[in-house]
Amino acid sequence: MQIRMHDPEEWNLEKIRGFLQNDPGADYQAGSRQELYGWMQATLVRQEYLHLRKKERGLIRAFLSRVTRLSPAHLTRLIPQYKRAGTVPSRSKTRRCFPTTYTGEDVALVAETDRLHQRLSGPATRCLCWCTNSTPRISIPT
Repeated sequence: MQIRMHDPEEWNLEKIRGFLQNDPGADYQAGSRQELYGWMQATLVRQEYLHLRKKERGLIRAFLSRVTRLSPAHLTRLIPQYKRAGTVPSRSKTRRCFPTTYTGEDVALVAETDRLHQRLSGPATRCLCWCTNSTPRISIPT
């Protein structure tokens, strides 16, 4: 779903205060994180967040929290980014991952060897993988 609200330009502080007091917690959701952050950035720009007093900034922050369902901690991370760069950046979720050394088939072979030899210790299983084959399929590091 998309956030279906009137343009943030139409919202003044009194309307926002009334919304926060009267809204029974309706559910507003955005389609994607980029849409959500774009709407949030538009709201911050049009409400001139950087030029507001502390009480008014708290009101805008509460409004954003209610509408976007983001936690206060998340807003606390996003708003300073807006202050620094003038935008609310949406980063992709790319995480570092370790390179794959063994395939699923390799793991299954070691598990089968371990099962057949009635759960020997790790060093004993390693020795079995090295000692039983002249050309070992799996090289288990020391």
